[in-house]
Order: sequence, then C-alpha cells, then structure tokens
Amino acid sequence: MRISFLSPLVACMAFLILLSACATCATCAIWPNTSQKENPAETAAQKSSQSQQTQIFHTQAGIPVWLAERQNLPMVDIQLTFDAGALNDGQQPGMANLVGNLIGEATDSQNAQDISTVFENQGARFGVSVRKTRASISLRTLTGEPLAVAVNQLALLLSNSQFKVEDVDRAKAQLATYFRYIQTDPSYQAQRAVDQQLYGAHDLAQAIIGEQDVVMGLSAEDLQAFWSSYYHQGNVVMTMTGALNPAEAKQVAEQLSKALAKAPINWQKPEHAKLTSTKKGQAQWLDFDAKQAQLSLSAIIPVTRLDKDYAALQVASMALGGDSASRLYQQIREVEGLSYSVGSQISAVHDAALFEISLQTQANQAEQALKSVQGELDAWYQQGITEDELARAKAKLRLSMAQLMTQNGATNSYLSLMAYEHLPVDYLQRFLSHIESLELKEVDQAIQRHIKPSAMLITVLGADRG
Repeated sequence: MRISFLSPLVACMAFLILLSACATCATCAIWPNTSQKENPAETAAQKSSQSQQTQIFHTQAGIPVWLAERQNLPMVDIQLTFDAGALNDGQQPGMANLVGNLIGEATDSQNAQDISTVFENQGARFGVSVRKTRASISLRTLTGEPLAVAVNQLALLLSNSQFKVEDVDRAKAQLATYFRYIQTDPSYQAQRAVDQQLYGAHDLAQAIIGEQDVVMGLSAEDLQAFWSSYYHQGNVVMTMTGALNPAEAKQVAEQLSKALAKAPINWQKPEHAKLTSTKKGQAQWLDFDAKQAQLSLSAIIPVTRLDKDYAALQVASMALGGDSASRLYQQIREVEGLSYSVGSQISAVHDAALFEISLQTQANQAEQALKSVQGELDAWYQQGITEDELARAKAKLRLSMAQLMTQNGATNSYLSLMAYEHLPVDYLQRFLSHIESLELKEVDQAIQRHIKPSAMLITVLGADRG
C-alpha cells in the first residue's frame, strides 16, 4: 500500500532511547539498570531515560513483543517486523518488494479505498517498508477508540490480505514507470554499481526493486504464496512504543498474534549467507550522461554492532566525514569547493559493517575530488584523530540521541531492529557507555585494525576524464 525504497547505505546510527527496568516474571522480562554509582560522563539524556522502561513479553502463541511505555502523549506506534525482505526473493528478484506494495490493497471484503478510509477516519497512519533483510508493517494511531478501530483493521489485513489480479496489474504498471525512471537516475545507478562491486555474488547485491522482466512476470498466485510463506506467527517480532500499559499492550499483541497464520515459533536471528570482508582495492569508472559525477569509496569490514570497535569506528567516522565540522566537509567543500555534499559513515550491514565515503562533484572535477578525498583518508588513517575531534564526536552523538529519543516512531523502529537482530535490551545503553569511555588511542587502534585505504573499492559514475 505504502512502501519506501530504502538504500542499504543507511545514515549514521540514530541513538533513539536508553531503556531500563526493574523485575522479571515468567511472561514478561524486564531488565534493570544495574549501575549503582553515577558516572561523571553520564548525560542528561541517559538520566532521563532511566524513568522509561522496555519490557519484553510473549504472546500466547510465542511471538516476542517489545514494549516501551510512554504516557506523555495519547499515541501509539506498533510495528511487526518479518524475515520477509529482499534476501528471500531467491530466483524472483523483486518479489518481496511487490508484495510489500500490495499489502493494504485488498481483503476479501475491502478494496484499497475502503482500507484507507478506515485508517484515515481515525487519524491513523498505516505503512509497509521492505528492506533487503526484513519487511515491516507499521501503524501509528491515537489511543482510545481510534486505537481499537485501527488495530481491528490491521488485524483484518494480517489475517486476510488478498493479492487480486487487478491490484497486481496496477502495481506492476506503477513499477514499470519507476523502472524507466531509475535508468536515468545517476544516484540509483551509482548505488547499484557500488552494491554489485561490494557484494558480488551475495544476495545483497540485488536491488530491492528487483529486475523488471522478473517483476512483470510475477502472478497474483506467486505473491499470495510469498505472503503465506513469510507473513505468519513463526516469522515475526512485534514492538510497541507509546501510551500503552503492559495489560493494554498484551491485549493488542494477542489480537494481532491471533490474526496471523499459525506456524511453529522458534524465533532465531535469520540466517543468510555471510559477507566477505573487502581485501583488495579496485576502481571502476562508469560512463553516464550527467553533469554531476557520483563517487564512492567503500569497504566491508568484519565488525558487528556488539563489538566495542563499532563504537570506536562511529566516532572515527564522525571526525572524518560525519558533519559540517569534519575533515572531509571542511577540506573538500569549504577549502577546495569540489562538492556541496561529502561525508563518511559506518553502518551495520548483515553480519558485518560497511565503511563508505560518498560525494557528488562536477563531472570534470571527479579525478581531482577523488585524489583529495584519498589524501584526507590517508592522513586520517596514518595520524588518527585529535582530542578535540574525539570530544566533538562524542558530543555530537550524545546530541543525536537526545534529539531522537523523544520520537516514538523512531524509537519503535529501532526497537524493532534490536528485536529482529536479537540485540540485548540494554544495547543502546551499552553502546553509549562504550562511546563515553573511549580514549583516543582506542579510536586510532580501531582505525588501524579495520580500515585499509588501499583496500577501498572505488566507484565513479559519470566522470569526464577528458
């Protein structure tokens, strides 16, 4: 119904909420904050988070549910996250995305207009998002009667989504237009080139939207089969953030759980082919008719979200190209005027991490811009970062968390990721603690361990090389 096309190169980690709680029981697990002494480095955001709780319980069917109760606004965000992303397309690239486009288009007794009217009359927002690794169905609604009506409609979609021929044909026609558009979109083509160079034969190299000839050949029966195979009780985690107490949350969770098709529940982190770290650098210069060239330097590194070096590399990347005070921004944009937007980021991808530097520049300046970026990268690698950069990066990351932790939707999305990835409930708390405790030498050592400028994969799309 509503779906977003998301690049796998996600933005720098969003610090959404620090969560603590106080007891355990058979059906609901609550993890306490075990810190007894106040840490001088503890921020206001950390302190305020101690009044908030994340509870984990299971429905009668066994579906894990994460709840972050917030009674400050009469609003609730609900998300169901399935192992139904594009990595499950197999020999039908684009299947997961097309299914996602059609969730919310029809039930046995409703068409798309009927379904939209139910949500809109309650001021509720329904959405579907398909990523490479997972797919999510989300609902934002006011509490009270709007919640009851919206959850009833969501339950109906979960139990009775239909993929009718006329809806499938209409979605295909819309995607055909999009396929034509991306053929001339330099940003999309550059991302495709980067993914193919980075991931090679791994399924992550495949675009979420898939391949046009395959997508156009998918039938309503194919889509219904994919829905039945992946959208069921045994393949989902559920999260809720907002003005629901535990009893209310359990009632909603049970209603949604019962709406899903029954299946054995043994929720484990989904297993897909492992990524191979980038070992050898290479460059590809691709012709493309555009005024701006797209440049990317990227590498897969063997670091996960739970590694302390992941926190160190976030700080290091912030100093290199994380904001307007970073080295890349200052040198490439402010001093040399080669790019309006340039930056670096570390992002978790599957069972590893992706380090990437990206920018756009005039086609006739691509070689100069690449040389300048490589110079800054080499200096960062050889010399490390400064004490001032360390302090500024820590402050910036704290501020990001403080700004985002009050946004229920963002919080719920991150809780969904944590639940899906089997991260501990105090993961963000641990992560911030790692950030705060980092010393300069630890950051510099992490750079040396994991970043090799000579092993970066270079993609340049649309350069004018004279």
